[in-house]
Amino acid sequence: MSRARTEPFKVSVVELAQDKGWIGQALRQIPDELLREADRRAEQDACWQKKHNDPNRLPFTNPWQFFIGLPDGSPLLKKICRAAQSQIVAFRHISHLSMGIATANTDWQQVNSEARATGDKRRAEHAATKAANALLQFNRCEEFRKEWVAHDPTLRAKREANAANWLKQRRAVLIHRCKRREADILKPLPQWATVRADFPLETLLSELWVRIDADGTPGLMFWRNEALTKLVLTLRQMPQTRFCNRGYDYIKNFRQNLGLIPVSDSACLIWDVEISPRVQGGWPVKGMERNGNLVFQRHFRLRNSH
Repeated sequence: MSRARTEPFKVSVVELAQDKGWIGQALRQIPDELLREADRRAEQDACWQKKHNDPNRLPFTNPWQFFIGLPDGSPLLKKICRAAQSQIVAFRHISHLSMGIATANTDWQQVNSEARATGDKRRAEHAATKAANALLQFNRCEEFRKEWVAHDPTLRAKREANAANWLKQRRAVLIHRCKRREADILKPLPQWATVRADFPLETLLSELWVRIDADGTPGLMFWRNEALTKLVLTLRQMPQTRFCNRGYDYIKNFRQNLGLIPVSDSACLIWDVEISPRVQGGWPVKGMERNGNLVFQRHFRLRNSH
């Protein structure tokens, strides 16, 4: 499936095993040869999926699936790998958001794949049309839309007619908004800096999910939802009172819509955080275990500029 240029890093378990934090500790329990094999297979699978235009492929290589599929893998390791893998899923969703082929609650690419798997042709065609039409606004749309072109001549003609109608409606809306020039110019695919600016909370959660810094601060996938909520609302300067008593549910639902999965809902390693008043453009944060033991202490700044 098509994706915006939202690739700030490459996923490598060999590299992550050197991390000073908990993700590194977990991966260092795995033999080096298995880590290398996971990276190798992830690269191999990504090449195959790209060659065959697999609509379910992820924006980055996915070495986590190798460990999830091991029959004798420990349950805790599999939980960590599922949580880490969900970061890549979230990046895909953000990429689709930036191109208009997904909303906060619906990813049309995923709807299409699920409908095709269950044989629901009508739903699959509707989702494919939604996604293909959204790609028309970009100057490289033909390169990506070919993945959605039906082989059936009747369906292909229908989809092209829908595309023409969508372009006509988009042009009318832009002209009504006094943006006639935009109606005649195709946009480039969004760069990561633009995606960050347009989706600040989504990228904040996703970028910090597996690890936060090179000093070993645990990634957000190890945090309890209440601790995560305190940090996010502080960093985004969103007062708790704005959500009344729904602050925790708001962040939890937001995370779930992105597809982010925590390591554990009940046995989180970071149970709570203490956030001091803002100084020098950021906030001093202490992370504690459930028993109150200090795990980390660091300075957080807005937009991940740590």
